[in-house]
Amino acid sequence: MKSKKPQVDVAVSNHGSVILFAPLTKMAREWIADNVQAEGWQFLGGSLAVEPRFAFELAQGMKGAGLEVK
Repeated sequence: MKSKKPQVDVAVSNHGSVILFAPLTKMAREWIADNVQAEGWQFLGGSLAVEPRFAFELAQGMKGAGLEVK
């Protein structure tokens, strides 16, 4: 019997001076809206752009809320 692969809620991509968090599920979009103070200019094509120094804690918060972050 195959085990079901966990769905990715947030895709993370490192672009050097900026890390992009792309919410792929409704749950991820709602979590960002409820837990992240961000201005409109911090979103690039639907992805939240953050400085590398904030990326680890943001990912940990997402994981702690039960989101699958890859």
